[in-house]
Amino acid sequence: MAHQKSYRDYRDECYYSPPPSRKRKRKVRRPTTKTKFERDKIIEQMLGKNSKPIIERDFTNSTMSKEQAQQILGVDNPSHAIVKAAFKKLAQKHHPDKNGSALIFSNISIAKAILLGA
Repeated sequence: MAHQKSYRDYRDECYYSPPPSRKRKRKVRRPTTKTKFERDKIIEQMLGKNSKPIIERDFTNSTMSKEQAQQILGVDNPSHAIVKAAFKKLAQKHHPDKNGSALIFSNISIAKAILLGA
């Protein structure tokens, strides 16, 4: 008669058997994304060193054309509803109470006033 394995034999086999070999996972190289500093440098090269994006220019003491106002709000056809929606979206993003820039927020407000004729 063949010897049957008892519970102890199975238990000892499980506890004392060598662990299965684990293959090391190879690290996947991900493409590097540009840092904020590098992106700003590229934008600076595209626009020139002294010129700022139109949303960051100071229009408090100068006049803003309708085309500039449309560029600031990102609107092609400035209807009343579209201008209000674009203003609301940008105001939530750039409001000074939410760590936004006061200059950019004032430009957005001026652009809204020009396009709505207020």
